[in-house]
Amino acid sequence: MTGIDCQNVLVFKTNVQNEFQRSYVQIIMNSIYGVHDATVDLDDVDKVLRLEIDEEEVNEAYVIEKMHTLGFMCKPLDN
Repeated sequence: MTGIDCQNVLVFKTNVQNEFQRSYVQIIMNSIYGVHDATVDLDDVDKVLRLEIDEEEVNEAYVIEKMHTLGFMCKPLDN
């Protein structure tokens, strides 16, 4: 590591609906190399998936594809 902080935050709208699904998504996402923390906010209307990532290892397209393979809708959340 060069001392440069490559950590970034990605935020997505999802259709995660309950605690079981949230736990499942968080476990899978947290197991991905380059993801430092993954959370899903079920109280938010957009069921927000928030990922703290190493941007050299993980990108938006990969997260969206992974969520789709898990059976969930996932799209970048507009600011």
